[in-house]
Amino acid sequence: MQRAAELAPTFWSVNHEANPFRVLELQRSLQAYRSVDRRPHLMRPGYAAEVYSKLPPD
Repeated sequence: MQRAAELAPTFWSVNHEANPFRVLELQRSLQAYRSVDRRPHLMRPGYAAEVYSKLPPD
């Protein structure tokens, strides 16, 4: 995810909610993106689709 933060202004992720970790936790530790949308994935029950936008530089 560090490489994505270097290259991508927007990041889209689809994650299974039963995993022991989620991209949400990874992005919190990296602090490069903020979540702008999170909702259940309509075609994959048990999954969530998330969109992250890069935070402005300090």
